[in-house]
Amino acid sequence: MRLAELWSGVARRTTLRRYLLGGLSAGERARLEERYFKNDDLFEEMEIVEDELIDAYLRGHLSTSESRLFEENYLSSERRSHKVGLTRELQEYSAKVELPAPITPITPRFRFGQLAFLAGLLLFAGIVGWGLITVHHRRRSSPPARSRPLASSESHVPQAQAPAISLLLQSSQRGTPGSGSNLLTIPPG
Repeated sequence: MRLAELWSGVARRTTLRRYLLGGLSAGERARLEERYFKNDDLFEEMEIVEDELIDAYLRGHLSTSESRLFEENYLSSERRSHKVGLTRELQEYSAKVELPAPITPITPRFRFGQLAFLAGLLLFAGIVGWGLITVHHRRRSSPPARSRPLASSESHVPQAQAPAISLLLQSSQRGTPGSGSNLLTIPPG
């Protein structure tokens, strides 16, 4: 902020204070009121200066002459007197009320050992997860372990599950040479 802007802000606040205390001429008052109603920033600044002036009056921070001007000019309005009365009641109430102790936020504090343990745990979980995903992917993408394609006459049931059928054939003639029993085996499929 430049010095000129700072000085103009101080001068503007001094002028607003003089206006509220009745220290401006009729011409100065008319010009200020015209600007006051057209400019929102000036309106807000007037309210701030007014609140500061009321607070200073109630706390006894005004000079004797400023206190007399405040009582003669500012308090002449019923609305302004009511505003000062409300502010006084608020100040008295706030002086009686005990404020609780300030709340201090709880900040989590990690020690280096805890942080290193958590990092190691996350790294281990990531490696195990990656390994499981890789193994699962390889199993799904690899072809079956069969070395040759099935012929149309072959069964789709693995051989361990389809037993061979064996029949024992006995000859009905006894005493003939070569007689005895013959074993016939039928392969699966």
